[in-house]
Amino acid sequence: MQDTDHAEIAKQLDIARELVPRLEERSAATEAARQIPEETVRDYLSSGLLRVSQPESYGGQGLPYSAVLEIARELARGCASAGWCYAIWASHNWFVGMYPKEAQDEYWSDSQDTLSATSFDPSGGQAVPAEGGYRLTGRWSFLSGSDHATWAIVSVFGDQGMMSMMVPSSDYTLDDTWFVSGLRGSGSKDVIVEDVFVPAHRVLPMATALAGQTPGRVVLDVPNYRIPLMSIFPFTLAAPAIGAARGALEAFERIAKRRAENPMASPAQVGANAQRLGLAWAEVEAAERTLRTRVAEILDRAERNEEADPETRWACRRDHALVAKLCRDAVNRVFDAAGGHALYDSEPLQRFHRDVHAITHHVALAGDGLFADYGRTRIGAAPEGFLF
Repeated sequence: MQDTDHAEIAKQLDIARELVPRLEERSAATEAARQIPEETVRDYLSSGLLRVSQPESYGGQGLPYSAVLEIARELARGCASAGWCYAIWASHNWFVGMYPKEAQDEYWSDSQDTLSATSFDPSGGQAVPAEGGYRLTGRWSFLSGSDHATWAIVSVFGDQGMMSMMVPSSDYTLDDTWFVSGLRGSGSKDVIVEDVFVPAHRVLPMATALAGQTPGRVVLDVPNYRIPLMSIFPFTLAAPAIGAARGALEAFERIAKRRAENPMASPAQVGANAQRLGLAWAEVEAAERTLRTRVAEILDRAERNEEADPETRWACRRDHALVAKLCRDAVNRVFDAAGGHALYDSEPLQRFHRDVHAITHHVALAGDGLFADYGRTRIGAAPEGFLF
């Protein structure tokens, strides 16, 4: 990564930090609305944060993808749902660069501040080949940020294997199914498509993305588009977990300080709180180092135009789950000692606790299978999963 990139990412992080208090102030309203407030969307758009890894040819800054992860982590300290949706929207403005140029032109034709929602679960749809493209039908769940999106990107199995298809909002409807315990403000609703034509240029065979050999790489042959998708993409989901865990620990610190200042406080309780807090911070900082180290390695290989061997790619998948697990363990550790007052809606700790659990429930961060598959590569056994 160039020194100028480091400097620009630091500048963007300063902008994100300035937004954190606003996101925290809006967190209750965000949960109540079950979607990101218009004010937050405007903040994201006016600040330019959503464009950090967007291709320069479409008004973006073209910064290394690590910029998205660093900013998402910072924003989630104030509100996990807001940090999560930032990560989703900004990552899509990178992902669209993998499509053929005609699709990119169409996506950004109305605005260079386009927002989209995605589902990479191919089980909900069907694509029938048609002249010049496909007829698409289906229902997809968990499309975060869908209320503000003008495009949906959904996946199906078809004659090119797993395919990801871009659909404008005029061709789908939203079904408000998002009544949940965590990430309530993410607006992760269902999208329904009924027999819609999708032209071939808006279809991306996922095998090309998994190999880092997409059609968009022909147009944008820069390091961001030499990365096998699933080596780095799940870190998009793990980064907000780090921010939310930091927010939880900061909230617990306030609780622990109030207890320590109480004349009736037990020295044993003060010591127990301090011990939990110290270990929890070690876990969160370990998660952050893991993400940064692994992402730096991925980007360095992309700079050199080198491919990672399968064991290294499985190690990336393992570390996606490890980051999530460390954050969940840290938040559980302090929440268990926070007492009954931490249950009130007015206490941020309970919100961060629910949100971190929601994040770590994502299938891309599911630890048991990913840890086992990496272990299999170490003993010469074939992994049972696949590098998705």
